[in-house]
Amino acid sequence: MYKVFLLSMLVSLLVLSSANGASAAAVGYHMKTDVLAVGQRVISVSVEYGNPLNGARLAGDTFSVTVDAAGDGVAVEVPIIETFVSASVDGGTPSDGKYAIIRFDPWVDPADTRRFNEGAFLTELRDLNYNVTQKKPLMYADGSFENASDVSIPKKGQYDNIISDFAAKSFESDGAALNYRLYTPEKRKGEKYPLVLALHGAGEAGDSNTAHITANIVAAAWAMPEVQMKHPAYVLAPQVPKSIYENGRFWADRANESRTVALIEYLLANEPIDPARVYVSGLSMGGYGTWNMIADHPDIFAAAMPICGFFGFEKGHFGPNRPNDGNPEPVLPAPSVYSADELKELLEPAKDLPIRIFHAADDNMVNAENSRTAFEALKALGADVAYTEYPAEFSGIVSSGNPHNSWEAVYTDMDNIDWLFSNVKKR
Repeated sequence: MYKVFLLSMLVSLLVLSSANGASAAAVGYHMKTDVLAVGQRVISVSVEYGNPLNGARLAGDTFSVTVDAAGDGVAVEVPIIETFVSASVDGGTPSDGKYAIIRFDPWVDPADTRRFNEGAFLTELRDLNYNVTQKKPLMYADGSFENASDVSIPKKGQYDNIISDFAAKSFESDGAALNYRLYTPEKRKGEKYPLVLALHGAGEAGDSNTAHITANIVAAAWAMPEVQMKHPAYVLAPQVPKSIYENGRFWADRANESRTVALIEYLLANEPIDPARVYVSGLSMGGYGTWNMIADHPDIFAAAMPICGFFGFEKGHFGPNRPNDGNPEPVLPAPSVYSADELKELLEPAKDLPIRIFHAADDNMVNAENSRTAFEALKALGADVAYTEYPAEFSGIVSSGNPHNSWEAVYTDMDNIDWLFSNVKKR
């Protein structure tokens, strides 16, 4: 009698699966990204169903996810670290709901939304369309079942946390356009807000108006909820155009610098920005841009934070030297192209500006001697300057393992963020 009862129940479940599964099957998945210290990564997909799911009856291996991460037609498995049911597409507290949340390991390659092209020395965006399939039956909240299927669930949408809050814009000046992204804080009537100018590195140049805010956290760091809660501010992230990149000028291009300054002036005139609280920070080639900006336009800024940068790009100093001795391993780049005395003259206009400099001792792209020499020059000028040099073993501390990426430590340290915003330009 007991076996007959179990058989009857099984038949009933199969009927329910056939009757209800077709109408309530997955309607698509939503991809979600976030910005980590190393840049933008895919952190989850939310599979949407037509009816609420039973959150207590979802096995961790219900789904499989693959992606052609390399763009070579070969699908690789995406490691899943957690699967649960939620009433919200964003996840949150597990409960009955229409969404099966699949969380990924954001530190593995298939989760990276970007690829660095070594030959072109540019960050390229990857179109990550995941192949999501339901491999095991799952139960709805009403007790019915959805059968497994080998059919790939279609992509329905994408939410880019932090990045989606940066509006894509373009500014025209002197007959040329400058693409930029602008983060606008939650504003209150009658208040004015700081502005942070975030300058990207060489690898993020181009015309995408996206690579420079996803490749790393030079812009996103200032828009993080915990930062905006303490320091609501505008964040301006211009992108060096491809034409200037191809000419090898980057932030050294004077016309591009002038357009950037004109853009700042435009925002000051049209947004509730406090002109006494405009800041600049950049990394690598953006570190050069930071030095250039404060040397040429010190009156604009209240404080500056150059990271792993250098002064003197026009002299051709960039990238690791490879000695012509058959040794394929790069060595540290040449020391500073300017002496401390030369930098005293070049940086004299910025001597009244508070400056904090950061570099890693074993940086294999820009020699730390550049930052040391600039620090010595500014000290000799009596400037309010401090220099933090991360030790040679620093590469084992940062998430990427790359000693050039000292910005990962700088921008994730709230003390550095607080320091920048603590400065107000003397009127």
